Amino acid sequence: MKFFKKQEPDLNVNLNQYILREYLCAYDGTNDLSSRIKYLSLGLHLFLAQGLPYYQFVEFHQRKRMRIIRIINILNATLCISGIYFIVDSNLWFRHGTQIRIDPFFTVGLILLLLPLIVLGYTKGIRKSLMHSKKALEIPQFIKELQVVKLDNESSFAHMAEKLLKGDFHDEYFLAKEVISMESLSKDDFHTEMTPDRPNDSSVAHRSENEETKVLVDLQVQGVQVISNNHNDLVDDEDGQERNVKDEKISSEHIFINELIEISNQPNKFNEFPMSEVIKHFLIMCCPACKDEIPQMSQTDFLRFLRAAFLYHPLGDKIELHLYSKMITREIFHQFMVKSISDLKLRKVGIADKYIPLLSEHFKGYDFKETKLNFRTTDDYRLERVRNDYKSDLQRLQSLQRSGNK
Repeated sequence: MKFFKKQEPDLNVNLNQYILREYLCAYDGTNDLSSRIKYLSLGLHLFLAQGLPYYQFVEFHQRKRMRIIRIINILNATLCISGIYFIVDSNLWFRHGTQIRIDPFFTVGLILLLLPLIVLGYTKGIRKSLMHSKKALEIPQFIKELQVVKLDNESSFAHMAEKLLKGDFHDEYFLAKEVISMESLSKDDFHTEMTPDRPNDSSVAHRSENEETKVLVDLQVQGVQVISNNHNDLVDDEDGQERNVKDEKISSEHIFINELIEISNQPNKFNEFPMSEVIKHFLIMCCPACKDEIPQMSQTDFLRFLRAAFLYHPLGDKIELHLYSKMITREIFHQFMVKSISDLKLRKVGIADKYIPLLSEHFKGYDFKETKLNFRTTDDYRLERVRNDYKSDLQRLQSLQRSGNK
């Protein structure tokens, strides 16, 4: 499966050439982990240069890994089945004159049964490389470093490989000293969305604004994080006087919070989960801070979805998510089904037919049959990582739940 010979990374390839070489495993099958990491950095730079978000690069590698592993498994299964067929269909041995000879079908069958071992041995390096790539792209800090490292900085890639193998990549920057400093990067070179652990002025201002909101609005809940980004604090009215638009935003937040409290007190008609649990699971799709990683809907559409899907109110037009990423969206709904099966002790047989319509009947672009064919979780820890990265934006839901359940 390794169709290209091992070579130094060609930094002059375009995106289509890179994708083709990745699928042909030209960058896999080597024991040089630092070289594999360098190819990952090259690919990420190519994706970003085309205006594609980094999570699309991560999804590409997830799909690539699944497809290659699937091809290897299908090949091995075909060889095993064929080998068993030839052995069963053979006579094991036969007499030719005075000689006893082994049936050729039996010999072919044994060879076919041995071929999967050869395939597994030959693809060992590829599978190992796929495992390393999967682990590396599960770490937000690692993705951040892939984006800022210089492609000619070999020592940095060697250092990253060492840290990855040791699992020493948490709460620190793990590049060598040659890596350019984060402070020297412009906003165009490095997106602050990929560095949630580094607060910027806007996030600080946003937190301060929330503090003012909590004081101004008499709410038992302490301000659920809502969609309110990139606005001006002050605008001029018709008389040329400055007026504060926070009152309007506060009013909108107040309405949204009260609506969620009302919904959380309603009985869930879809399953036995309290509505507060339903809101907690799907709130990640109405979290502005998560917008670069998770498809989002507006507050109004979020309320429409909750009422239509779980309270059986009319929906009207289907909801359109701001980010068309089917894999992540399906995972959110699939994990809700998995959580329901686990927590509510539900039977697995046929249950997908009930949970898939939560997505296909309420959101544009999600056909039932297509969704059913791909209704799975490809990364068991993706949503958990996102929720941890944006914990401060989501944790206030707990106060909402307490207030809503009083």
